[in-house]
Parts: sequence; structure tokens; C-alpha cells
Amino acid sequence: MADLGLTAKEVEEVERTWGIVSQNLKHHGINLFMALFTEYPKYKEYFKRFAGIATEDLPKTAALKAHASTFMHGMASFVDSIDEKETLVRIIHDAVGRHHKRKIGAEQFRNTLNLVLPYLTDALGSELTPDGASGWKKVLDTLVVVIEAETKRLGSE
Repeated sequence: MADLGLTAKEVEEVERTWGIVSQNLKHHGINLFMALFTEYPKYKEYFKRFAGIATEDLPKTAALKAHASTFMHGMASFVDSIDEKETLVRIIHDAVGRHHKRKIGAEQFRNTLNLVLPYLTDALGSELTPDGASGWKKVLDTLVVVIEAETKRLGSE
């Protein structure tokens, strides 16, 4: 995997803004998944636990709260490892492997991760500096590249 190419200021800003988000991971995770299901309604079908539940009712369910928390803790592990490339790659590979079994591939990961920066921009407002935004873009772009390579290796796409 290539170096993430983050400047020291971008690393600092990614970590600082994640610190803000991490104060309420479940809330932000639920909001991200609601954005995902709004943008890609068919993605709800990947979640058997959500069957028969109206999308607008999902934020109240334990199933979405649990998955949103799990997703955000995964994101936390990515942020915590941005300076440890081998660890970051291993974490990504593990996540891809878990999702591969449920036929969730690179496209679904890419589309989900492409919602993160717009979400952070809205959620953080002026707290997201230009260095923070460019740092997040580099992190998310790197995640997508590694996910696509691992998905291809697993034979999904």
C-alpha cells in the first residue's frame, strides 16, 4: 500500500475531528447509515435484521444502533492506525473478509465511504478545516484503494 500522503497538519486534523465525532459514535453512525439508505435504498436489503422495518423507523431500532456503533468503531480503528500502514491494511482486509461473505463488495464500500466526507462536512461545520477535509479525503481514498484490491483478491469484483 502506498503511503497515505498525509501532512502532519492533516493527521492532526483527522485525529482532532475524529475526537469530536467519537464523543457520540452511535449518533453519527446512525446518521451515516440513514444517509446511505437515502442515497442507496437497495442497500438496506443487505441487512436481514432490517427486513420489514420502514427506513424512517430504523434509527429507533437496536439493530441499526448496534451496526452503526460497530461501523463507527471500525472507522475509529482506521483513524487510530493511519500512521501504521501494515496494521491499517490488516484491519481493512479483515473488514472486507467479513463483508465478502455477505456479498458486500468494493462498490458498496466505496459508496458508503464516499458519504463520509460530505457527512463530516455537514456534521462538523467550521470544525472541519481545509487540512481536515483534505486529510479525510486522503484517508478515505486510501481505504477505497485497499478495499478494492482486497475485494479483487477475494474474487468479488
